[in-house]
This record gives sequence, structure tokens and C-alpha cells, in this order.
Amino acid sequence: AVAAAHNTASLRTAEAAGLTRIGRRQLAGDPVELGPAVLLRAPAVEVVRESGFVATARAEVLDLWVGVTEDGGAVGFVPGDPRSVHEEALAAHESQMRAGAAVAVLQRCPATGALLSIGWLVGEESPRHAHRATAYRIMSDPAHRGRNLGRLQVAAMHRVARADGVEMVLLTVRGGLGLEEFYAGCGYAEVGRIPGGIRVAPGDDRDDVLMMRRL
Repeated sequence: AVAAAHNTASLRTAEAAGLTRIGRRQLAGDPVELGPAVLLRAPAVEVVRESGFVATARAEVLDLWVGVTEDGGAVGFVPGDPRSVHEEALAAHESQMRAGAAVAVLQRCPATGALLSIGWLVGEESPRHAHRATAYRIMSDPAHRGRNLGRLQVAAMHRVARADGVEMVLLTVRGGLGLEEFYAGCGYAEVGRIPGGIRVAPGDDRDDVLMMRRL
């Protein structure tokens, strides 16, 4: 996308939609006195399969995961859980990836290459369920909250799933955080709920909510 440098409203809208400024360029036909236009680009999507993460990317993923947990995100753990348990969970996903059962979908900043978000798609072993996949650990950098990264991440995962022949995506969310509303906005419908099925802490039980979307 491009926007005039003086058009702050358009720039704010583009950045709120998840685009990042990547430079400036004088466009043909634009008055020279306005100066170069601002260039913006959506996050770059990276797909990692059997080859797994390189060491630097693995460290980025682990840092992001721990940071999201500490910020209160519902990605399998609670604030205060050690880095080691995140690393064990990451290793389990990597094992699935090496076996060809899972794919990681990442978004990176188009200006710096920094990791912005990630999620996994895990397929089903049964041939009767081969048309569906489950999304896990969808998370984005808390430092960039409010920039539409969550929706862009989900949309990127849907594109990858469609290309892989997936027709239906399932996911579970922790109740009480507004995640049901977020995923409903991404086209998901609630198809099951276990009241109090997730114990975050003694006396703090949350619903375990199953949601589904057809692609």
C-alpha cells in the first residue's frame, strides 16, 4: 500500500490493519512538492514443515511464547510457568512437524524480519478425518497488540490449510478472555463447551470451548 506522508488518517488506518512502513518513494504523477509517498506492506508469511526451525527462529518462537504467557495469553500455560515447560511443548510440536503431521505458520515484520506471530496446524491421522486440521497456539507479540496481527495470522493459516486440502479447522479456547468473540469474527462457530474444564489456578476454573470453521 502507499499513502501520502501528510495523510495521517490513511497511515493510521493502514498500520491498524497490520501494515508496516517499509520506506518511501516518489510516485509518478504525484506533485513533487508533496514529497515521496510512504510504502507499507503486510507481514511476510513463513511456512515451516518437516525441515523444522533453524536455531535462530526456534529461539524467537520460544521467546515469543514465553512473552505471551507472561502477558496473560491463553497458549497452554499461565504466568510464572518456567521457560523449560514452554521448550518441552515446543519440542513436541517440532516432533509433529518432522513427522509431517504439523505445519507452523509464522508472520514476520516486512521491515525488520522480526517474528510477529505464529500458530500450528495439526492434521488428523485417521483417513476419515483427513479433511480437517486443528489449530494450536495461535499467538502474536503483545508489543504489537491492536494492529490486527491476530486476524492476519488466522487468515494466513487458513490459506495454508486450503492449499493443503483441509476443508475444516477446529480449535479450542479458554473461556473468560473474549477469545470466543475474536474467533467468531474470524468465521468460527462454537460446537462444544466443557464448563470449568480448564483449571488455571485453584478456584479459577474456565470453560474449555471447542470451535470450528469450514474453509
